Amino acid sequence: MFKNFLKIAYRNILRHKPYAFINIMGLSIGLACTLLIGIYVVNEFSFDEFHSKSDRIYRLCIDGKMGTNKFLGPVTPAPMAQALREDYPEIETSTRLLSEGSRSIRYENKMFYEDKFFYADSNVFDVFSFEFIEGDKNALMQPKTIVLTDKVAEKYFGSQKAVGKSIRILNNDSAFFLVTAVVKEFPSNSHFHFNMLASMSSNPYSRNTQWVSNSYFTYLVFKTGADPYAFEKKIPQMVKKYIGPQMSQ
Repeated sequence: MFKNFLKIAYRNILRHKPYAFINIMGLSIGLACTLLIGIYVVNEFSFDEFHSKSDRIYRLCIDGKMGTNKFLGPVTPAPMAQALREDYPEIETSTRLLSEGSRSIRYENKMFYEDKFFYADSNVFDVFSFEFIEGDKNALMQPKTIVLTDKVAEKYFGSQKAVGKSIRILNNDSAFFLVTAVVKEFPSNSHFHFNMLASMSSNPYSRNTQWVSNSYFTYLVFKTGADPYAFEKKIPQMVKKYIGPQMSQ
């Protein structure tokens, strides 16, 4: 029976070649589009899933207005992360990242130009999941320490161990940073990528107490069972408590 159906189909294709071609092409394009859309959707929903706490990690965004100026974005005031930890018991921890764009780096007599340079709080490893190749989660506890990705470490030091070596970050106040860890580069389905993570305590502006200056990416981890939507309703209280007094000055 099945062979008969195949024979009939084959004969119809031979008799109506133009229509058969159109139908086959349409089916092929439809299947290809479905496959591509499926791959795209799976990739989108897999973003940041490699973090063990991915279902509890949130990034804060600012949506507000100062006078006639409206602003919307993922950068927040420097003191916000600490205030979150201290004021809201439903928050397990919070951390900050500060993007510095690109930096000129010197190692021995070689010069490099490195993009994706970030400052990070020392507890960043309690929020995100890093695969350590050298060093451990205490890597950014001290000022003037820095973590490299495996690809950057190989570029600078080849097959040598990176931890224990110093590189010089060239800017207005050039300084030597001690390499304290090497981590595996984040996969492509991460919302942010870095080449270097320097200790936040190395940046004097990280201790800024101003609530009306937004430069930091603030991430928080909710305790298991906490309701993020209930917390969101409390944010106006934070604005009134911290931002309000500085706005009135």
